[in-house]
Amino acid sequence: MHGKSKMDQKLFQDHGIAVGGTSPKGRRKLNFVEKKEKLPLNGKSIFVDVKEKSQCRSITEDIKRLGARADEFFHKDINYVITSNRTSKPDKREPFQSPESPSIVSTPSPFNCGPSPSPASGSIPPPESTNPVLTNAENWGIKIITLDVALKWIQREISKLPPVNTNVKTKGSNLRGSYKDGIDGKQARRTGSSSPLGELFDHGLDSWATLFLPVALYSIFGRGEYGVGVFRVYFIVTGVMLCFILSHWEKYNTKILFLPWGYDLSQLAMTGVYLLTFVGGHDLWKFKFPVIDMYCSEVIEIVMYVGFFVLTFPATFWNIYKSYRDGTGKLYGPWEMLRPLVSTFLLFSLMVVWARVSTCQVMELQPRLFYWTTGTAFSYIACRLIISQMSDTRCELINWLILPLAAIVAASSLLSLGQLEVYLLWAYCFLVTAAHIHFGVHVVQEMCDHFKISALTIKPKQ
Repeated sequence: MHGKSKMDQKLFQDHGIAVGGTSPKGRRKLNFVEKKEKLPLNGKSIFVDVKEKSQCRSITEDIKRLGARADEFFHKDINYVITSNRTSKPDKREPFQSPESPSIVSTPSPFNCGPSPSPASGSIPPPESTNPVLTNAENWGIKIITLDVALKWIQREISKLPPVNTNVKTKGSNLRGSYKDGIDGKQARRTGSSSPLGELFDHGLDSWATLFLPVALYSIFGRGEYGVGVFRVYFIVTGVMLCFILSHWEKYNTKILFLPWGYDLSQLAMTGVYLLTFVGGHDLWKFKFPVIDMYCSEVIEIVMYVGFFVLTFPATFWNIYKSYRDGTGKLYGPWEMLRPLVSTFLLFSLMVVWARVSTCQVMELQPRLFYWTTGTAFSYIACRLIISQMSDTRCELINWLILPLAAIVAASSLLSLGQLEVYLLWAYCFLVTAAHIHFGVHVVQEMCDHFKISALTIKPKQ
């Protein structure tokens, strides 16, 4: 029996189940231990010799995701040095490649997992550098890797990593949020708490949500072979925002808010995608459709554009046309009719130009920050349009947030700013976020004072 128990214990451990301790009834407890994924830089120690702080921080985070330990202090036990020193002459072989592993040889890596060759052997030409880190690395036989080579390999390996696992409880909130967004008006009328403040709350937060939904959807596919580029995702994000602003532009001209079916269908489709991903994992979407020879992410991209140009845009233009034909709208002239869209189109155009002319590829370096900045600035502009169409006042032509953005884009176009663009993006992001929160808080306070209501409580019906 004792020998059988040992055999059972080994069998469990081979399947990732640890046997240990006893339950209150004296039975064995099975502790399910998740097997760790083998990462390309597991157990390796790397020193990052890069002066640019933001770039150094980004590389450090990436190599940690690949399993390495990023040491802050340089010592003899370091395996590799990543340096931005252009005068160094590191090993010309692929730096992260393990000569003992055939599976890694098939995908060359700049990080050689074997011992670093000694400079005395003549396999590495001695670099002409006054950098003490590089000098000590040569003397101690630590492998030196240039920044450009390391970045290419790191970006390739990061793209192979699976996205963060989707959780059915988290993604289920998407369906709950959609359901509550549909019943909030009915609940307000039932409790007698319906007011213009509720309408501003509802649509104002919806304008901000247009940022998160498409970004969350494309996080399932990642940025690798089976995903799409950050620039293409950005156009999908702006397409969703454009659908939202056109609905309120329509109300600005027709006095009627018409919400197309595209929003409801997209919510149901996204919930289905999240649930399937929870059941089958992100690998479920890693295939090509046989006839059209396209990946799932590309097919969803096409479906999104079909929703824009078939389900949303035609309905908006048709309703505006009918209001002019039947004389039921505000009957503005052409310039006044298009006035609410000027700031939105300037925002999208300037951000796209910035992404294209950037010397450091700012969108590639900080895609989520770029999306967040665009979405928050868009929500700020959309909320002002919502207030204009609610109060039947003239909409502003150019929002003031466009002016600093235009200055940043002009500087990026005329000057080679390099990594300074990342700091400018962060600065503009903080400005936009602070302005939007300040605007929202003070508008809500003023509306509560005007209507003599409380924003977060409901008075009992008399």
